[in-house]
Amino acid sequence: MTKNACIYIRFSTSDQLENISKDQLQLLQNYATQHDITIKKIYQDFGISDKKVGNRPEFKEMIAECKSKEHPFDVILVSSFSRFSRDKDEFDNYVALLNKHNVSVVSISES
Repeated sequence: MTKNACIYIRFSTSDQLENISKDQLQLLQNYATQHDITIKKIYQDFGISDKKVGNRPEFKEMIAECKSKEHPFDVILVSSFSRFSRDKDEFDNYVALLNKHNVSVVSISES
């Protein structure tokens, strides 16, 4: 059964943008293809090094869409869980919230 997903990419410095974002995106797209996942949208926050999500507009938009009645995504794909959140409590809270809306967070580099 095909799952619908979004990709979330975050980089804290502009020097990472060009090559790393392309590499990360390619790896995430390859993972989706290999696991019968359809990418519906890509969210990207760049130049933001906050440990917390407060200053990440794309992240907040993604969470709002995941909670919406439309339920556009079954999965959020990230290259690593630290790209989603570095704060353990915040990470756990968002994962619990997303689980209530039947959305899972999947890291392609961690189990």
